[in-house]
Amino acid sequence: MISKEAVKQFREQKLNDWRWVKDISRKDAEQYIVDVAPKFKFKTRPFTHQLVSIIVGIENKEFLYLLDMGLGKSKIVIDLIQYHMKYSNVKKSLVLSPSPVSVFDFAEQVNIHSNLSHIEVYGKKEDRWDSFNKEADIYIINYDGLKSMITDRQKGGFVSQAKKISNMFDLVVFDEIHLCKNRTTINFKMACFISSNANIRYGLTGTPHGRDPQDLWAQFYIIDRGKTLGNNISMFREAYFTTKINFWGGYEYKFNEKYVDSLSKRIANRSLRYEENEAQDLPKLTRIKTYVGLGVEARGYYNAAVNGLVEVKGDYKKLDAIFIRLRQICSGFLGHKLDEENVMIDFDDITKIEALTDLILSTPKEAKVVVFHEFIRSGTNIAKALDDINIKYERLYGATKDKDAVKNRFIKDQKCKVFIVNHRSGGTGLNLQTANYVIYYESPVSSIVRKQSEKRVYRTGQTKHTFIYDIVVKNSVEEKILRFIQEGKNLFKAIIDGKENIERLV
Repeated sequence: MISKEAVKQFREQKLNDWRWVKDISRKDAEQYIVDVAPKFKFKTRPFTHQLVSIIVGIENKEFLYLLDMGLGKSKIVIDLIQYHMKYSNVKKSLVLSPSPVSVFDFAEQVNIHSNLSHIEVYGKKEDRWDSFNKEADIYIINYDGLKSMITDRQKGGFVSQAKKISNMFDLVVFDEIHLCKNRTTINFKMACFISSNANIRYGLTGTPHGRDPQDLWAQFYIIDRGKTLGNNISMFREAYFTTKINFWGGYEYKFNEKYVDSLSKRIANRSLRYEENEAQDLPKLTRIKTYVGLGVEARGYYNAAVNGLVEVKGDYKKLDAIFIRLRQICSGFLGHKLDEENVMIDFDDITKIEALTDLILSTPKEAKVVVFHEFIRSGTNIAKALDDINIKYERLYGATKDKDAVKNRFIKDQKCKVFIVNHRSGGTGLNLQTANYVIYYESPVSSIVRKQSEKRVYRTGQTKHTFIYDIVVKNSVEEKILRFIQEGKNLFKAIIDGKENIERLV
């Protein structure tokens, strides 16, 4: 039993409050970097909120960044890794990422924002161990991939393997650290073990807790080992929650609302929160590419299709068919004729779907999202994926009978988060400024059609910062489509006209 005096002392404990740092001017923030790291150079210029976040990370080697989606959490920790390699004797850093898709995306961010070497850790267990034994600055692996390594009984089991990995890294980043919020799970225990020998620990999330602030305890403990919310959850509960026995005889804990300010101040000891509207120097429109890879099955089909494209060079109809096939494969399916019937094959591992759901789940709770796609099959697969994660949506495509009705339900229903739109049916004529997140599962090939679809959201009347995401298969026709759109061109037309080398679509 914890005494009332101990609880009172805990609640009144004097801790740092880093919220003041958000008032620093950009000029003062830049001068700070010059003073503490005169030889440090950014590869890409940080926004002011990123620069301030980096300063706090320099001052605190155990810290959580609670930033809304689209505010560049990855860049912040990549710049911090570069700083600590130069000034804190960090040799090797580990980044734990939520999924295999996000591993690929984080690696792309490393390339954009630094010149650091990195290894994407995936494959069979033996391959993952081999990757950890190679030389690099940053090692990126998803939570489940690491979990399967350290729970391998043949290698000695959880404790011995976790300790072995923990000895390898000086700095650990927990991307989407809320995946470790349940202190009874292997994710939490693994995170504690893996970071136990790291002198520097950072956590990233835009959603540290839902309805239950108890979720905060585990995330803070992973990062600062109890310095903010206590060495065990019992003290945290006694200080900020009321307790009652439920119908089943167990305990229920309800947050005591009179301590909202006290808890907010307390977590500011080791965290910094930025909401989208606080990032003042962000442009009104931010474009972000999220990269994914192709699975083994899909890559085999893709390479075969490219070979076919080369063989039919000059034949318009066959080029058209194979160009469409390439795009379908990137999106996770393949259509073909069997006994005069059209048959669709969905691949087992649709990396774009996984990236899409990750993005949607990362948006602010109240945000509305428009997802544009090209193929009807893609719309069906997107809808199924949203059903699986209980995200409410409306869908607009050729078979939609009442377009205005589905549009109005999306706009007016606060619980309806996503509007799945085939750009052929909804790329013009719609006013969707209620949304400020746009995700292109597949982009139109035409730059004109692409611009028209973007204007459904980013148009007169839009008052919010707008984010446009493209989910792009790396080393594929999709990268070229976007490059041609940026240049105001049409990739398929360039291929037909012989102005683009079709052998370069891999």
